[in-house]
Parts: sequence; structure tokens; C-alpha cells
Amino acid sequence: MNNGRVGGRLFNIPFAAGNFTCVGGLATWTVALADVLNLFIVELNERLVYLSFNIVLTTVNIGAGNTNGLLIALPVGYRPVALSIAPAMVTDNAVPAIGICVADPAAATVLRCSLVNAGNFAASAAQTSVSGQITFQRA
Repeated sequence: MNNGRVGGRLFNIPFAAGNFTCVGGLATWTVALADVLNLFIVELNERLVYLSFNIVLTTVNIGAGNTNGLLIALPVGYRPVALSIAPAMVTDNAVPAIGICVADPAAATVLRCSLVNAGNFAASAAQTSVSGQITFQRA
């Protein structure tokens, strides 16, 4: 038991391609192992966690649809209990943009990375990146 002290147990979130999906019916967002520069969690105390991600040079195929966000699966046991929002750095088809990442209890099992203007990402071949950090309280 940590008794509320700030400490930290860091662990990397293992890569699985299925842990990365996108918002949008016919769109796909491809994240390969080499695209994930870092993806880890630090347990700050029993309920507060810090998540860091840096996912670069991914491919977005919008097909006949659109996508306005990358969804990153959260590990089992890291369900947010309150809404947390943090800024994110985004490159949308090689164009720098401002993004946000959201840990939302309503979307319990995923972290959502979106453009701050709620627009759609452009189709790209290894030209879209998202990175950021977010702290949230888990169940």
C-alpha cells in the first residue's frame, strides 16, 4: 500500500496492433511496432496513473469514410473514473496540429487522441503521429 505517497511503478504497455483503432466506420489507422516509440504507465499511487505515448509515422486510410481520432486500448485495470483531458502533439499527414487526449469513463477501455478542432484526420502513408501524456484516476 502506497498510502497516497507519490512514488511510481513504471511499466511498458506491450504492443499489439489490435490495441490501436480509429473513430470512423470505414477508416483504418495502422500502427506498427516500429511506430510506437513509447507507451507506458506510471502508477503514481493506488489510484492515480500517468500514461505517456509517442506514436509516430502511422498510416491513416480513410477509405469511403472519415476518422477524427486514434483510440489506444488501456490495459485491464486502468479504467478512468473521472474525465481527464490533456493536450497532445499531432502531425496530420505531415502537417503539425494541436490535439487532445481524453480518458473518459464513458469510453472506459480506450484513450482517445483527436484534433483539438474536432476535425477529421487526412489520409496519409506513414505521415501521421500523436504524442502526449495524461494523468487520470483509475477505478
